Amino acid sequence: MRIIIAILLSFILKSFAPAKDQPETPLPEVTANAIKLSRITAPGSPPFHLKAVVSEPGNRNSDYQGEIEEYWVTPDKWHRTVKTSNFSQTIIVNGDNVYEQTVGDYYPFWLRNIVTALIDLVPDDFSPKGNIQVRRPAETNERTVAFGTCSRWDEKVGVSPAQNSVFTMICFAGDERLITALFTPYFHAEFQSYSDFKHKRVARRIVEAPEPGTRIEARVTELSEVHKVEESLFAVPQPMPENTRVHSIRIRESDARKVLLNSPEITWAPVHDGRTSGVLSMMAYVDKAGNVRETWALNSDNPFPQAQARKEVLKWKFKPLERDGVPVQMEVLLTFPFQTAIVDPIPLFSDSEARKMATSKADPKFLQTSFPKGTDFTVRALVDERGHVVRVDNPKQLDPGLFNAAQSALSMWLFKPYKVNGTAQRFNADVTFYVR
Repeated sequence: MRIIIAILLSFILKSFAPAKDQPETPLPEVTANAIKLSRITAPGSPPFHLKAVVSEPGNRNSDYQGEIEEYWVTPDKWHRTVKTSNFSQTIIVNGDNVYEQTVGDYYPFWLRNIVTALIDLVPDDFSPKGNIQVRRPAETNERTVAFGTCSRWDEKVGVSPAQNSVFTMICFAGDERLITALFTPYFHAEFQSYSDFKHKRVARRIVEAPEPGTRIEARVTELSEVHKVEESLFAVPQPMPENTRVHSIRIRESDARKVLLNSPEITWAPVHDGRTSGVLSMMAYVDKAGNVRETWALNSDNPFPQAQARKEVLKWKFKPLERDGVPVQMEVLLTFPFQTAIVDPIPLFSDSEARKMATSKADPKFLQTSFPKGTDFTVRALVDERGHVVRVDNPKQLDPGLFNAAQSALSMWLFKPYKVNGTAQRFNADVTFYVR
């Protein structure tokens, strides 16, 4: 998925209008059942050995590469190794004794996110809210998208007067109501390629999109039951105090700004499209020295100022956060107001012009639709300087089912960079699809 999560939510989720004749099930109940069915580290689960390879498909030189391996016996007896070119960690847990060895000064969020999705499915602090209408396959209609049936709720964030809404979405599919996606401000994963393992249904591929144009995949290469436990794997060389291990602590924006060492003021550059004023929110991930190492785009009234904000925040420096006198990593959700102007409006290409520039295309897929074959529908895609789709608009006010199908298809499109005087520029494209 190459589209900003915040934009995906703002459009896709409008399609899930409650149907009066469909019963609702408490979302916590549906979620708990899905976790019970798919979490392989639940108490009483059989011992297992898991190996996974992390990569960014199509980019051999990507920094998003690594290996994850886990031997698990019980919730308090396991051995995990995580390796990338810049970071590695070995954790051995055996009862109350814990050993942790880390190489590298920062445990990246994108990697922690994938480890959580592979091993625990969802974060322990995830708390679903409300109800959900779970459809049987025969009831699927044009409003159902690739993720299945979803539920969404929002949360108010920011410091007055700069306040915004950020979203959480969880989706389920199939008779078993397996989790197919979970997007929160603090966790992001798609769960694909489910298959059986010891009376459970386990996703063998995890997909994460940390920024527009980047798609990280963790592919399970081995998941097998351990019949004979090798005790040497769980021998703790030297027990380590809890406060000496790697920790990342989430703090409030108001508290984070109190320990900000350099000026947070941003002079907003002109934009080429979209709203000229509004608010935006993003996650910032800070290392133990107080340096911002990663940013994650959340909800924004215009994606262009958000791109600038992410670059500016990467220059920020915080006073190192400590717990029990030991430096820890920090996570903070930031919200900004922006005020800018439009210059050099983005060019708009027709369907035929856009298709000539496309190097990779995909057609919409419908599980079932009431629209007749041959029905045409057009959406507008914003393509960045690298040829990646970063936004999809609905100027013709299409039915949500058609729009969602088009949006999902365009997330897989790639274009040749559009250049003016040798410089790559963004462009809009009106792309037409057909119901087949």
